[in-house]
Amino acid sequence: IVIVGFQSQQHKGDAEKGVGLMGKMNMQWHHDHRMPDNPSKQQRAEWHYQHALNCGCRTLTPSITSLLVSQGYEVPRQARLP
Repeated sequence: IVIVGFQSQQHKGDAEKGVGLMGKMNMQWHHDHRMPDNPSKQQRAEWHYQHALNCGCRTLTPSITSLLVSQGYEVPRQARLP
């Protein structure tokens, strides 16, 4: 299931600033891959890395990009869902 143009209230202010704009969301991926409670940096990095590969709902922020690099990940290309 893919939703186009999904935008939560949490990110409304960001969208108005042109930051973190949301695109197509892979709802099934989000349902199946919840972020663990109190994740370690490595767990957060793994989740965001897989998220970028599998869901196009948000762009990678500078802080997430920095986290990925600090944990040894290459910065992935954002998924482009049909």
